[in-house]
Amino acid sequence: ALPISALPAVWPSGSFRGLRARGGVEVDVAWNSGKASAALLKASFDGSINVVPPKGQTVASVSSRGKLIAVQPSADGSALVQAKRGQVYDVRFGP
Repeated sequence: ALPISALPAVWPSGSFRGLRARGGVEVDVAWNSGKASAALLKASFDGSINVVPPKGQTVASVSSRGKLIAVQPSADGSALVQAKRGQVYDVRFGP
């Protein structure tokens, strides 16, 4: 799972780039008003990436190369993305 839940309260808006998540996913995340707004995920493997949004938020959409892709949503707001090595996935978060 790729949790995006450690947004610092003292930084209500901001971003980070190039974080390496477990399993070899490179992650960029942006947030505004204390809520995650978007993430870019670059997969280094073919397989599933479970995106877990911050508490109280959901994965609103996932796209790659400008096209929306189908994801498997979960009751907890997370989404399972079927990734391909080298692809970049643009994840948008909802309230």
